[in-house]
Amino acid sequence: MKRAIILFALVLFTTSLSAQNSVRYKFQVRIPTVGIEVLEEAQFFEGGNFSIPDVVFNHPPFNELYEAVKGGTFYLDDNSIQQDLYMEITMEGLNPLTGALYQLFQEPLFLNLRIDVWELPDNYNGPYPPAFDPTSPFYFNPGTGLELRVNKTDAFFAFLNQIGISPDEDLGFAFITTTGFSGNDITSTDTPEYVSFKTNHLSKFGGGRGHIHDVVIENQTIILSPAKGYSGSSDTPRLKLFFSPTDSLILQWDRFITDPNMKFKFGSSSGNYNLGELSVSGQRKGFIPGGAPYNLSTGRYYGLITNSIHNTFDEIESDYNADPAGIEFSNEIQFIIEAQNAPIPTSPKGEINDATPIFQWDAIPGVPAYWLIVSSTPFTVVSLPNGDVSVQGANILWNYITDKTTVQYGEVNPNSPYNEQAQPLLSGNEYNYTILNLYDDQDISFASTVFSGAFAFTYVAPQQIEKPQLVEPADSSEFIGTNEILFKWDPVQNANNYTIYLYQRVQSFAGNDQQIDLPIWNSTTTNTSISYPAITTLSKGSYVWNVIATDNSGNGALSETYLFTYDIEMGSFRVQAVNTETGDNLLGFNVEANAVSGGVSPANPFIVTNSTSYVDSLVVGTYQFVGSKTGFYDSTVTAEIVANGQTNLTIYLRPYPSIVSGTVIDQNNSPVEGATVKFTNLLTSDENSVTTNSNGEFSATIPKGTYKVTVTKP
Repeated sequence: MKRAIILFALVLFTTSLSAQNSVRYKFQVRIPTVGIEVLEEAQFFEGGNFSIPDVVFNHPPFNELYEAVKGGTFYLDDNSIQQDLYMEITMEGLNPLTGALYQLFQEPLFLNLRIDVWELPDNYNGPYPPAFDPTSPFYFNPGTGLELRVNKTDAFFAFLNQIGISPDEDLGFAFITTTGFSGNDITSTDTPEYVSFKTNHLSKFGGGRGHIHDVVIENQTIILSPAKGYSGSSDTPRLKLFFSPTDSLILQWDRFITDPNMKFKFGSSSGNYNLGELSVSGQRKGFIPGGAPYNLSTGRYYGLITNSIHNTFDEIESDYNADPAGIEFSNEIQFIIEAQNAPIPTSPKGEINDATPIFQWDAIPGVPAYWLIVSSTPFTVVSLPNGDVSVQGANILWNYITDKTTVQYGEVNPNSPYNEQAQPLLSGNEYNYTILNLYDDQDISFASTVFSGAFAFTYVAPQQIEKPQLVEPADSSEFIGTNEILFKWDPVQNANNYTIYLYQRVQSFAGNDQQIDLPIWNSTTTNTSISYPAITTLSKGSYVWNVIATDNSGNGALSETYLFTYDIEMGSFRVQAVNTETGDNLLGFNVEANAVSGGVSPANPFIVTNSTSYVDSLVVGTYQFVGSKTGFYDSTVTAEIVANGQTNLTIYLRPYPSIVSGTVIDQNNSPVEGATVKFTNLLTSDENSVTTNSNGEFSATIPKGTYKVTVTKP
């Protein structure tokens, strides 16, 4: 990607006059679809200076620009201003052809360091920035002014190389004036140590490489934002993945469309848009997918905007390559029309004697997979005002993802995010479970919030043993930074061994507010006590524990459950995921936090389902945050969690560049449902697998390469 820099674009806004000499400033970055993040806010004085600070910074593609200008210094000549000033220094992306703010990773793109300056009236107390007054004159004395001096560091030369400027050029003239900027009274100096840009009459000015105007856009020409919809009683649409058949779906894109041939086309598999189309114009379009004339049924759908007559991504891209001046297309988005009911099980129910019962339910039309969750405690389902669902009180023993409608208790599915071995069912205990609709057979981020309720059964064993009595820590104990916690219980007659289970009690799960006890550790021993390394594994929060005693016949008995709290220095974080191709925020992604210095690695990933960002806390330390989402490469960001502060993280996920789709048929030309299609990269041996739907169709997003394709059917 070609990128250039408008190294110094300045706009001055003025008000009334009075001689004062201080400059209040903000140094910040403007992140598309997210907003402004302030990196430093301070003040300097006439005749003084300030340097661009060295801060923790990770916002591609601005990283290279920041490293190039970091340490650069702003100087203000003595007696050069008549008023106090307010200044904002903003890193942002611009389209040089229009001057408009531009989405990330879209060409043509200037990386811009923008400086806005306002003159302030006497005794001004805000707001910042002040209101713009275009009638006021500029009051900077002729012959003096503001200077930006950028040091010639290795990072600076690396950036020049990336944007195509030779270090042998006279850098004072390398940054030439472009349309929309005035170069009056700008002087530049190229020295062995630094490049200096100085204005004597502070007007709007800037520069950039002229060849940026010749950039050819190689991919999409329209940026289509993720679908939006209304939730609850809100009058404002928000990003939304799940829609009911009667919901309005709102499309928005980045520029005004007048072409009468432009359509939004959609289909039921990625890269195939053969189910329908609707005309689009302007910058927004709303429609009801489940209403006439589309009448879309339950399922997961994919769509894009194009003026091509064809209905597959490969054909549309081929049309564009043949006629890049005439054919346009956007990125692909997806939306889900969710079923309005969830499965109701036929078994198990009531009292059972089988320690590994079979769970069965009827299929929901259009739902490709299911998520079965079994809890040792009753739980309630509460509808929230925004339309989401809260599940409260669950203590998850076992869960399973499947595209079938039957599964035996205790089976292990590697596609489930929690694939610990199931705890044995205990005689006399009532168990509760529910089955959720899932619109991806490997990713619980696509779990629907439609519930059919919680269902119960009671297991009664042929023979029983006594349950263990817990000794320490006592119920509701408190620990502050304790190195080790000793768990202890009384012996049980005829017990062959004991298994202790430790859970973290959380208030948010899979993107919804819900109290759930998540398993984080278990251990089996023949002793009646065991030590646990708390300081290296526990974060601040609430925990519960219990013990199962098991005899030689495999019968078990569960103790009571005790609660304790653990307190340790914590810091919060806010994480979001952004599509590198479009700059759009992503829904339905997972984040794994791995401690690399200090800190504690959580046992479970953070799952972000119903929002574009997620806020939580971690033990103070340095972490690697690994973001993942189906159809995207994993991405890692390293960041420090600080005490009593919030660290803002953006994880940029790059989508797989290739879409492969097709249909599997048998010898009778009938579609084969449930077949596994495996793609093996002949160079790297990496494998990607997908499963055919009820029509025998499949679609996979995979990296470019040469593949061996095999199809199997159990």
